[in-house]
Amino acid sequence: LRFTQSWLAHEYECWTSAWDKHDTNIIYSGADDTLLKIWDIRDYKQPVHVNRKHTMGICSILSNDFNQYEFLTGSFDEYL
Repeated sequence: LRFTQSWLAHEYECWTSAWDKHDTNIIYSGADDTLLKIWDIRDYKQPVHVNRKHTMGICSILSNDFNQYEFLTGSFDEYL
């Protein structure tokens, strides 16, 4: 293993992150700030997208193996 980079992605604890299974430059992150953020590691200063659909912290993210445009998030608000 080799450390490559880090950045401040969220204001509160980051509970989960996942690589996009179809694009190795994309990372998803979810945190106690209720935000799902999508990052392009080639330019990680700002997220590519921020989703505010959850009302509590995001604790799981799963990229869809069969559809590159879908992924699943789980939250302490008990919604997927």
